[in-house]
Amino acid sequence: TRYPFLNFFNCNNITLTGKGVIDMTALDRRERRGMVFTNCNNVTLSGVKIINSPEWSFISYCCTDVNIDKVDIIGNRGNCDGFAVCNSHNVTVTNCFARVADDTFEVKALGGTMDSRNITFSDCIAWGGYARCFGITGEVNKRISDVTFRDCAVIYRDGVWDNDRIGSIVVVAEECTGSIDGVLFENIEIFRDEGRPILVKIYDEEAQNFEIKNVEFKNISYTSYMRPKIAGNDSDTNTVSVTLENINASGFALSRPGVFFEIGKHCDISFE
Repeated sequence: TRYPFLNFFNCNNITLTGKGVIDMTALDRRERRGMVFTNCNNVTLSGVKIINSPEWSFISYCCTDVNIDKVDIIGNRGNCDGFAVCNSHNVTVTNCFARVADDTFEVKALGGTMDSRNITFSDCIAWGGYARCFGITGEVNKRISDVTFRDCAVIYRDGVWDNDRIGSIVVVAEECTGSIDGVLFENIEIFRDEGRPILVKIYDEEAQNFEIKNVEFKNISYTSYMRPKIAGNDSDTNTVSVTLENINASGFALSRPGVFFEIGKHCDISFE
């Protein structure tokens, strides 16, 4: 109901750095967001800690050339998402940590005019307390392309309230008016997941002519309670195309995706 704690709108050449802590614990849930950049260009953020944001902790929306390094986000209430990169171009998130009770490192495409593309998360650590750790999550109202999650780790994730919607590393489309083309998960270790370690899903049951293609999982190791899942919906007009390479479960290399994965209808799976 209030403006974000730090709000940047139509700004260029921003550098926000140091070892400061933004602690929003005293605010009510959803009272205000943490740090929001909208229509900004050439943003550098480093060294900051954000604690208990009442709603999304960090948002990049319709921005270009954003560099985030050594930022920690901790939160224990719902909707305090960690790093939300939305409708932005040329974004890097490196050496960051998130322990929140919602999605931790996510890419979305909301309304507006910009799509989401050329986004890289590397050397990041997630501890998921409720929803998803790394991936494309929720709103895909524009095209999302060229997104990479590399050299990252999931310490632990214990959300199991909807195992067709949440997981450690995911491509889950809940609003499907855009498309997804080119997502790479590479060199990722999931130490423990109480639900699904990997999930690709068209969650919108009414989606038609929606594409999820060129999604790659490469050099992934996990320990989990449930099997990974790749699925569309009941429509044969949608495209779900996934490549799996060097997937290890509890130390064992997987050789047959049909046995170790739950595979839905209308999915094109390549296993190497």
